[in-house]
Amino acid sequence: MKRIINTLSQKWPEYLLEMIVITTGIIGAFMLNSWNDVRLESTEEVQILIRVKKDLQNTIDEFVFLNGVRDNVLSGTRGIFEMINQEELDKEQMDSLLGLTMYRPTFNNKMGAVDLLFSSGKINIIKSDAIKDRLITWPGSIEDTIEEEAYAVKLM
Repeated sequence: MKRIINTLSQKWPEYLLEMIVITTGIIGAFMLNSWNDVRLESTEEVQILIRVKKDLQNTIDEFVFLNGVRDNVLSGTRGIFEMINQEELDKEQMDSLLGLTMYRPTFNNKMGAVDLLFSSGKINIIKSDAIKDRLITWPGSIEDTIEEEAYAVKLM
């Protein structure tokens, strides 16, 4: 025991230096790991946002198309109202206009990236609260659209 104490008292600077080096190495490794995790998470966030942007652009394109179809339906309806005031009805034209009014386009609601965000819990990767809030409210807006489409089909 005396020998151990004697050795420690003589070599304590070496042991202290070794402990400092080991501790610094461990802390450095944790910092490097943490930095790498943040970097990977930022890369993943960018990839997710790119996919979400693509999904949203596809949805906007679909809404533009569906609104064009709905404009045709409204045009057919206006044409029918105008024909009602005519003395003699053109049955072929009336049939054509009625055909326009019978079509009910529907929104397909295919949003893979947004669905994946919610099902995987990756929504928390997105740092921007404004974007996160918009994405959280998105499914409710889609449900409103689908509900209105169902009502229009039922009304027809």
